[in-house]
Amino acid sequence: MFGFNGFFSARKEDKYDKIVEIYNLHRDIMLRVAMAILKDEALAEDSVAECLEKMLKNVDKIGDATCHKTKSYIVIMVRNTSINILKKQKRTDTLSDSMLNNIPDDSMTALDALISMEGLQDIIDIFETLPQSLRDAAVLSFYHEHSHCEIAEELGISETAVRQRVSRARKAIRQILSGGGSNDE
Repeated sequence: MFGFNGFFSARKEDKYDKIVEIYNLHRDIMLRVAMAILKDEALAEDSVAECLEKMLKNVDKIGDATCHKTKSYIVIMVRNTSINILKKQKRTDTLSDSMLNNIPDDSMTALDALISMEGLQDIIDIFETLPQSLRDAAVLSFYHEHSHCEIAEELGISETAVRQRVSRARKAIRQILSGGGSNDE
């Protein structure tokens, strides 16, 4: 008889299989994004591994491994995980905000190349006008439909900060759509 233990074990194996599939399909872009930030192959591999562990916790919310939403989610996750590793690597007292602003944002150009559906380019153009911190929160909230709690965990910030960023992003997008231009902070 199959029983519940077999059912739960099979589901757990399915989750691992999905993460393995995601890794096999997107290993190159994950490493490329991590390398752009960390400039160290070992740290980039650590970042990808840590990212995969985080994704395993939310694997039920991740769509098909080949889906453009999954690819954009992966880019955001790897970028933020890499930045967190960089912060840990360079003691917090020596890492200033100006250093973080100098990290190249190759990830959004990679994301642009990955998303090929018509109609999304206008949305992407609007999101690109947002500051990086607002953009990440907005993409995870509006596009990936993650809760504030999930976004806080994924970005390594408080839920209050997530709510503020999503609210600011929403306000900036409204301003852009009404013809008021971007609202850079």
